Formats: sequence, structure tokens, C-alpha cells
Amino acid sequence: MASNRTLYWSLFLSLLVSLGSSITIKKQDKNSAYYKYTKIRHIEGIPSCITDLDQLDEKDSITHHIHTNNVTLKLLVLVESTKGEEWRMGIRETWGSHASLGEETLLLFAVREGHSSLLMNESKEHKDMIIFNRVSSSHPKSSCLVHYLYWVQKLFNFSFLLRTHDKYFVKPREIMSLIHSHNQFDLELYLGYFRGNKEIEGSDSSSWFHCPSYAVHADDGGYILSSGLIERFLKAKSYLYYYNNEGASIGLWCSPFKDIKFVHDTGFDTSLERSRGCLNSYSITPVASLAQMREMYSVYRMNGQAYCTKEYENEHTYHYNWSALPSKCCQEKIHGKKL
Repeated sequence: MASNRTLYWSLFLSLLVSLGSSITIKKQDKNSAYYKYTKIRHIEGIPSCITDLDQLDEKDSITHHIHTNNVTLKLLVLVESTKGEEWRMGIRETWGSHASLGEETLLLFAVREGHSSLLMNESKEHKDMIIFNRVSSSHPKSSCLVHYLYWVQKLFNFSFLLRTHDKYFVKPREIMSLIHSHNQFDLELYLGYFRGNKEIEGSDSSSWFHCPSYAVHADDGGYILSSGLIERFLKAKSYLYYYNNEGASIGLWCSPFKDIKFVHDTGFDTSLERSRGCLNSYSITPVASLAQMREMYSVYRMNGQAYCTKEYENEHTYHYNWSALPSKCCQEKIHGKKL
């Protein structure tokens, strides 16, 4: 028996040595297809706005007039601002006002509009904008996100980040309650409205090769990340795959880690393609106009919870089945009004 065990160990060690040798040869053989493939992916797969990050000064990358300090925020609300000053003012005067946010939450606009005098004056007056100088629409959306995260984490101390867009109405205090209810000291948090069976689309269809559909991810319109999870993304930024689908990229980046708490929240109406309707149980939902945003805020201020003048659903909400395959994740339909 002992001699057999010795033989098995010898064979096993020989196999390891041979595997190690073959791997070393492949890496050293610069004419091999393996070497050329990995080199091409390394060079072409990382957008310039990411490769340059560690070499750039703050003044070359961003413009802001924010007075940063050492206060630790519970929640940083990062709003992608594409609709211009009028919409930013609408948010400041409604759900993004100081009275709505509370003391532990900060509103921040991510802007890519250039450096007009009007924009600079707005930035100086409100001190809630970061203008990103080196991010363009030609970059994959996920690389723009990492660029944003890199700088906000340099400027602010925060525990959680809500990433959203300027067309959404947000209930900041409900978001804060969600964080408190799901926060665990030994787990990172990724919270949103999840999809596990979304088809690959657009420019990603020619480059996505990991699985038949996108990785399990939260809708792009709004999701929450813990700061520890963001740190992991930033440390690995030169080794990540960047796709135009921001959420699918995040889902892919999360896949190696087992200490992440994934929370599917039915109060997130955050699909960029189509709203599920208007239900007072939603903590974040899109609006069609500034007038609608102001009307919803007026209703919300009067009763403290509801913001829909009339509740309705365009499609049913579902619970995510985490014990099923991603292709069968989202079959348990529920009626939103019964949440």
C-alpha cells in the first residue's frame, strides 16, 4: 500500500512539473498563438482612459470645486449627468436637496460636457460636480464607470455608492434604510434589480465570450456597491474586461469572489430600456420630464412615502431565484402592489 501511495505521488508530481514546464514554454515562446492572443487582448482590451489613470495628475483628469474633507459618508450618490444644467437644478431642488438627503449622504454629478464658462460657474456655485476631462462616448461604458470610481474614491471617504442617472427619481432615505438592513461587516454588497438571462447585444456581441448570455448583474439605471467592492475593481483595473454593458461588466468582475452579498430589490425600477410603471413601493424609478419629477416630489413631500399620482404597472416584477440557473432566474412573477 505504501509503495502504491509513493507511486501515485510520484506520478502526480511529475504531472505538475510537466504542466509547469509547458506553461513556461508557452509564455516564453513569443511566436506562439497563445502569446500573441494574450498580448493583443492586454493591449487592445484596456481603454486609454484606464491605462493612463495612475500616471495622470488630478488637474489633467478632472475639474471640480468641491471642498473635500475627512468626514466619512455613509452613502455617496453618483449621478451620471447627460441632460444638462436644467435637469441638475431639478434634482437639486427635489429629491437631491439637502433636506431629502440627510447628513450622511452626498449628491455628486458626473459630467462630461466640456469646459464652458457656464459650466464652470455652475460648478463653483453648487460644488457638487466633477467634470471628467478624459472620458468620451467612444469608451466602453464600464471603463467610464471605473474612471469615475477611481476619482470619487480618491476625493471622498464613503461606505456605499449609489450609481444612477439624471432621469431617475430617488428616495435617498429609503435607500439608506436598505443599506442598513443588508449591511454585513464580513460581506461586500451589490444591490439592485438583477437579471440573469439577458442576451448579449450591440458592440458586445463581437467580443463577449464568457458564456451564452451576459453575466448575472443589476440593471444599469441604478445599483449600490460597497466601497470594499469598488476597491477590488480599482486594484484589478488593468486586468478587467471592459464591455459596453456596464452592469454585465460588473457582474463579470464580481464572479471570482464568494464574499459578496447579492441583493435583488424589487423597489429598483432601473432598466434603461423600459420602466416597470409607477408604484409607491419603488425607491428609485425613471421620470419622463422635469415636470413629472417636480410633481412626484411634491406628492412625496406631502405624505412622506407615496409619490405616484396614480399607481400602474407596465410589466410584472419578479423575485430572483438565486438557487436556479441564470436562465431560469426570473420566472417567479409577483404583483408589485402586493409587495
